[in-house]
Amino acid sequence: ACAFLFSVTLLVSPPCASASDPFLQVRSYNPFTQVYGRPEFFAGWMADPGVSRAGSALSVVSFSEIEQRGGSQLELDGESYHLDHNYQRVLASRVEIGGRLPLLHYSGGWMDGMLTDWHDLLGVRNGHRDEQPRDALRLYFDDGLGNQVLVDDTGTGIGDLQLWTRYQLSRPGAGRQLALHGGIKVPTGDAGKLTGSGAFDFSVGVGLSDPLSLRSIRTTLSANLGAVLLGAGDVLPAYQKDSALFAGIQAAVLLNRKLSLIGGVQATSAYYDADIGAIGEETIQLIFGGHYRLDSGWQVRLGIVEDGFSRVMPDFAVHLDVSRRLDSR
Repeated sequence: ACAFLFSVTLLVSPPCASASDPFLQVRSYNPFTQVYGRPEFFAGWMADPGVSRAGSALSVVSFSEIEQRGGSQLELDGESYHLDHNYQRVLASRVEIGGRLPLLHYSGGWMDGMLTDWHDLLGVRNGHRDEQPRDALRLYFDDGLGNQVLVDDTGTGIGDLQLWTRYQLSRPGAGRQLALHGGIKVPTGDAGKLTGSGAFDFSVGVGLSDPLSLRSIRTTLSANLGAVLLGAGDVLPAYQKDSALFAGIQAAVLLNRKLSLIGGVQATSAYYDADIGAIGEETIQLIFGGHYRLDSGWQVRLGIVEDGFSRVMPDFAVHLDVSRRLDSR
């Protein structure tokens, strides 16, 4: 459905001008790690003062994992749907504010059969779908010591609200741009349903936009680096760490005035001090997709997120983002 919508958009949309922010703003998709406040991917470029952007993003995720280590057991089976509504505005030269409110839905889903056939065709790992009930929901952790999480009822809920501000360190323009980021995650979700952590988280970081280093091949590089300070949450508090580091880099190749192709990698250190690798390892995400720009101010991003050498990432996630630039003039 996402691919079809993107294809229709390409066919019916008018030509557009180039943009300076061609990157994918994907998030963490593991049910036990997405509750924390790692910010969406950000870079160093900002729009002109008075310019706002509003949009929505839909991420569809399927997970299948079984792991047992010592007396601890983890089982992830099901699908999640993340509908994020976001808004950002450049208040004055070099200052931006923004926010994101997610809506999450967990269910048994419908993709197990399709993904099993697809993975068999490619000859790649199929998770544990052959060992789990088809199209069922079970998010489970138990260490045998009284620390347990179980979500097995289909449900929908508001996630944790993300608020942020950025300050552009470099002189605004068309060259390399550097910006500081500061963010706060407000516990508006429900830790018992894995739609939030139950605590405030804080993030700090720096983002870079570089359209010059690879301009001979029409490529813009974007990167960021930072840390998340984790509040005392209610999701496995006996295992949660106090902080996590994050970093990412994306490259966007401009094919024409309308379309860029994007590839990148994002990584976050472990959120939990646990032997179970599917929650206790670092998160590594491989990202592939495209960015389409319109003269009217609309932008469409479509991306696929892969589990890059990390059991924390689900083995299937697709991301569709539609946003519009709003000028005050």
